[in-house]
Amino acid sequence: MSTTTTTTSDSSAIDDKKTNSVSGISVNSQTLKQYIQAIIPSIIKAIIYFLLGAIVLYGTLSSQAGLFPTNMDYYPYTEKVPNMQKVVSNIYETADGEYSQKIFFDYNSNRTGNSLLDLLRSLKQKDSGVVSIFAANIMQNIIRLNYGSLSEIFSTMKEFEINDFYIVLFGPILLLFFIIIFLMFVNPIYFVYLWFTNLGLFIQKDIRDPSSEYYSLDEPEYWMGVGFIFLFIFLFFMLFGFLGFFISIVSVFIVIFAIFRYKCNLNGKDNVGFGTIFKNNMSYYKDILAILISIPLVTNANVILGPTGAAIVLLVLIATYFGLTSIDFYKSNELDKLSKSLPEKRAEIIPDNSTLSNVADKAKKAFEEGKAKAAKALEEGKAKFKNFASGIKMPEVKIPEVKIPEVKIPEVKIQEVKIPEPQMTSINVNNTQPNSMNK
Repeated sequence: MSTTTTTTSDSSAIDDKKTNSVSGISVNSQTLKQYIQAIIPSIIKAIIYFLLGAIVLYGTLSSQAGLFPTNMDYYPYTEKVPNMQKVVSNIYETADGEYSQKIFFDYNSNRTGNSLLDLLRSLKQKDSGVVSIFAANIMQNIIRLNYGSLSEIFSTMKEFEINDFYIVLFGPILLLFFIIIFLMFVNPIYFVYLWFTNLGLFIQKDIRDPSSEYYSLDEPEYWMGVGFIFLFIFLFFMLFGFLGFFISIVSVFIVIFAIFRYKCNLNGKDNVGFGTIFKNNMSYYKDILAILISIPLVTNANVILGPTGAAIVLLVLIATYFGLTSIDFYKSNELDKLSKSLPEKRAEIIPDNSTLSNVADKAKKAFEEGKAKAAKALEEGKAKFKNFASGIKMPEVKIPEVKIPEVKIPEVKIQEVKIPEPQMTSINVNNTQPNSMNK
């Protein structure tokens, strides 16, 4: 019995020694299992990093299209919907930036869907109380700060014409830096500032008008408001540790996860979402993901398998990179559906009923508006005078009808006068004396 056991254990020891001495690499089933367990989380981390790169790329394009709500005067902070410029952007550019695919985000089809901001907007309706408006003001301003800051970072990256390859590769570092800074410092500090600056709402006459007057000392509403101010100061010191951090987390992640719900038109194809962009990144930028996975493969091999094992893994990866193996691990697909790249442009809100671009046009518009107002005032004045005059009853004066008698002129008939024809008498030459003389 003992002889058999000794022989078996010696055989196992010889086998372990053999496996441990192969090519100077300390490899056995245990170390191999340890190596696999180490690289699986590393591969998952690499995929998450690559996912963040896709988020940054999609975020730079959606922020350029004006989808990030950064203006408190417009939707979703108020009911007023902005007239946003339409901007077509470049995506998947060639190395020299000359050609790219085209992507377009329609503002109106993407502006809805933010349920938290919709809820906060509803808290500021006419029938809302001062506590609701107090809470809504704080949350809206913190979320707007996060949207505005991230939009500036993303848009600046595109305006500097950084190639999409480098945005996917290094963008996650910038995004993680933003999350840490805003989560730990910016949002909590801004939360404290907003909490105390909004306490004035409790003694303000019109809580929806920032320029409204405050109650005077002799009004009971003033002292009631002072009581609420002391109460909320007490609540601040009681809840800041939890409430400040909670609001900070919500504000950061509501901005980041909003990117997932945006839809776009990619090269003429409508209703394209983030999933398609991530899939395209896996195709066009597969070499980035391969590099991210290769790093932990080598580092973990060095720690677990030793320097020789790490060298062997590195040699295999280099051979794969240069196409010496049948594995196309590092080979990305060629970019397709390209066209001439467009100038980078950030969408802006178009002023209401205005496309003016210079001072002369603005002056002309002001003159036309003044003229229209004057004409309107004149018409209103005429209408008021007409209404006033219609209330005064003037006596009715009837002018009698004057009938002019008809005068008939008689017809005058002119009689025809006949002139007799003269008759010639014969003259007796011998009897020259008249008859009177004969008598």
